[in-house]
Amino acid sequence: MKKWGALFLVMGLLMFVISACGNSSTTEVAKKDDAATSSNKSYLVDPLSITFNKVELIHEENATDEIKAETGINEDDFYYLNIDYDVENNSSDMYAWQDFTTAIIDGEQVELDDKSINFGEVKSYQIEPNSTVKSNTIKIKASKDTKKVELIPTEPLKNNTFSGEEEEFVPDNIVLNLK
Repeated sequence: MKKWGALFLVMGLLMFVISACGNSSTTEVAKKDDAATSSNKSYLVDPLSITFNKVELIHEENATDEIKAETGINEDDFYYLNIDYDVENNSSDMYAWQDFTTAIIDGEQVELDDKSINFGEVKSYQIEPNSTVKSNTIKIKASKDTKKVELIPTEPLKNNTFSGEEEEFVPDNIVLNLK
């Protein structure tokens, strides 16, 4: 048994050393979870429930060409927010949802469908009754001093249609504070 334990320890150390050998390094700037999101707090965008799993400020140092191409940020050293969330439909109807299309970060309102701002995924969802769409991501360029981000949700559409009787949708901004 001791041989297997030693083998796993050596393999783990070897993987750590190999992963540290690249030109690029990404470091999490502390674990900057929103106080509410660290406990997987849910927000209601009626009738959908949005649960934030992770909100973190990431520092990308010595970005490779691949990372620059992926993010659309042509800098060697930058910060961004990585937001991971689930969208749940607890109703008995299908709903369509356009995701978050607008955010306010560092006091500036930005459109999240602009790939130069958000290099996560802005999606349109068809959320079946009583189901969850997991692991959605928003990645927004930020600064090392970013303290919060406000996400502005869009209106969920029942059966993907406007009936013409909808009231004007004025969403509550979802404010995620970083520690």
